[in-house]
Amino acid sequence: MPAIGYAHVMEEPALVGSLVARLHKVRAEGSHAFWNAYMRGALPFRGVAMRDIRKTVHTWWREEARTLDPVALALELLAQPFGEDKLAGILLLDEIAGDRVGPETLPELAQAFDEGHVADWNTCDWLCVKVLGKLVARTLPDAGTARALCAWSDAPGVWRVRASMVGLVRLAPRGEDNFPGFAELMLDTCDRNLVHPHRFVHTGAGWVLRELARADCERVILFLETNGHRLTREGLRKATEAMPSDLQRRLLKANRG
Repeated sequence: MPAIGYAHVMEEPALVGSLVARLHKVRAEGSHAFWNAYMRGALPFRGVAMRDIRKTVHTWWREEARTLDPVALALELLAQPFGEDKLAGILLLDEIAGDRVGPETLPELAQAFDEGHVADWNTCDWLCVKVLGKLVARTLPDAGTARALCAWSDAPGVWRVRASMVGLVRLAPRGEDNFPGFAELMLDTCDRNLVHPHRFVHTGAGWVLRELARADCERVILFLETNGHRLTREGLRKATEAMPSDLQRRLLKANRG
């Protein structure tokens, strides 16, 4: 990440406030109803459609913010309370910062989780798919960033634990084409995370196992035959939902506990 001068640091809150004001202006009652129903009150939303969040972020960046560090601004946005502000930060990281998000950004993103700025499944999964997965993909075939992300299994909060798996979900169908040992890394991460009782850790594991099975079905089946009883029913269904129906039934029946 480029060095940020003191004056730039002072500008960030004002610029974030300007973007928040722009987002507030384009809120709509229909979008407000959608977000609240979709998220079931997990976090507050103003009511801005995703297309309007994206358009607003790009216009604001062009007109006001392009001289500053997009990563630092995105982290400020993740710290805001409203869902649209967090999504704006994720779009800033993905579509504007791009490859300026490097392995050195992982500790800052981990801090965003640990400080409670990423504390719902929607923000977590958008950040995983749009930012973390792409960051890992840019570093392949080196396995270091993937392993650093999987080490989030030991994080204190549920959402960073989920991200240790879901951050690699888009790479999972490639299996060992990512790097030798990828499948083992993913299965080991799922194994370590299944000690966690939270629903969204188990559905995260199920999602990764489902995608990994596209590349290495036999290893996933063996994992589920050994560990399926440790998954919640919901997590096990997600892990097996792309398998042939007879195989899915067998695995679900064998792990009824």
